[in-house]
Amino acid sequence: MVNILVTGIASDIGNAIGRILSESDMCDAVLGCDIHVQHGGKYIFHKCFVVPRADDPNYIETLCQLVEENEIQLIVPSSEPEQRFLLSHDMLSNIGCAKLILPSRHAMEVGYDKLKTARFLEKTDLPYPWTYEVEKQRPKSFPCILKSRTGRGSQDIKLVSSENEISLYQELYSGFIWQELIGSDAEEYTCGVYRSVRGEVRVISFRRRLAAGITSFGELAEVEQITRLCREIANHLNLVGSINIQLRLVDDIPVVFEINPRFSSTVMFRHMMGFQDLIWSIHETLLMGLPEYELNCKIGVSFYKKCEEVVLWY
Repeated sequence: MVNILVTGIASDIGNAIGRILSESDMCDAVLGCDIHVQHGGKYIFHKCFVVPRADDPNYIETLCQLVEENEIQLIVPSSEPEQRFLLSHDMLSNIGCAKLILPSRHAMEVGYDKLKTARFLEKTDLPYPWTYEVEKQRPKSFPCILKSRTGRGSQDIKLVSSENEISLYQELYSGFIWQELIGSDAEEYTCGVYRSVRGEVRVISFRRRLAAGITSFGELAEVEQITRLCREIANHLNLVGSINIQLRLVDDIPVVFEINPRFSSTVMFRHMMGFQDLIWSIHETLLMGLPEYELNCKIGVSFYKKCEEVVLWY
């Protein structure tokens, strides 16, 4: 039994991670933190704390203090800015005496740089959309995508329709990339990929629909070429831990456009279906071995995300 701290609990991912852990039987206490208090964390976590932003000089000191005062053994950073900070400061194993639940370094280095993602796929001879730096090259064809090289999921994305827009975007969006617009919305998949310490790869795939950058509806799928591709990517990355791969089928060929080195907004859905990568990560971090895996539902089962309103009557 352990005390676990989840960061970024105001987000849908942090919220889901907290609910999974609160419902599990492996935690003494599930604690949460974020940069503000305007969230429903108190309905999920045993205690909630306010911490500085990751770019604040007191960020690490504050987390170390929380670890010591609350006897925290594990931290699950769910906030992407925090994860990027920890990567850039070479702090991927622990904060204070608490171990961090993060994917391995190479996966983070590749996934958190969208240009590196494309170059990684190119180097490993895997399907990828053409991808160019905005300042150095013009798009190969239209329409195409303009997005941040370090963007978060589907945020900071624009559709570029013609040559007339290029000069303005080159002036305004330094550090961004042009990327090929591939396939159709109807053929978009999000895939949870877990690779164990001993190299066992587990994959779950959903055909999905996005709403405000979050998977709002999905259907459990089993597509051999997608599973095979995800396994290849995990092995080429020498992954240990959990990542999320986003792709589209183009003429039955899966083409990856994002590798997100973190738990995704589908973490609760897949946990409910038996793909419990959060729990597996904790087990392996604590040297408890890898639990058995078996889906508890049929291919084709669908899911959707609902909203819930809470009014504080005071």
